[in-house]
Amino acid sequence: MENINFNDFNKDVFNIFNLINSSQLQERIFVFKIIFIIISVIFILFIIYFASKTSYLRLLFVEDMENSLSWKDYGQNKVLKKWKKIKKRLKKDDHLEHKLALIEAAKLLEDILKRMGDTKISLADKLRELEIHNIYKEIAENPDYKLKREEAEEVIGIFEKYLRELEAF
Repeated sequence: MENINFNDFNKDVFNIFNLINSSQLQERIFVFKIIFIIISVIFILFIIYFASKTSYLRLLFVEDMENSLSWKDYGQNKVLKKWKKIKKRLKKDDHLEHKLALIEAAKLLEDILKRMGDTKISLADKLRELEIHNIYKEIAENPDYKLKREEAEEVIGIFEKYLRELEAF
């Protein structure tokens, strides 16, 4: 093994630091520093812009605080938003929107039942219990089925009544 001369090593390291700190090198890379600072600022602005446009930060911080400070159950705001979307679909004069509203309402009910831990009853059983299984089955199996607005409103009313009983909203 060779003996390492630490004095020579220290001198080399010191020379490297002097080279990096030399005014000549700093003058040469000054333009690159400015370019990288501008690029960094642009990226930071992009991050701020996209963070403000998404609901991620709101979900991460604000809604948790709102839910912990209010009397409502956790996630109730999300359920209300989904329910308003379903009701909005019902107001349109398109039978496809009405079908979609019923499918989304059934999915919402299924999610709520799962979150509540009610895994014994399947969605089909719950729909039979609510006496809306036939309509839901017809919508799911027959793409040509024309759902009337009154019929859709009646079924959504049944969903709404049951969801209120569950205190989902």
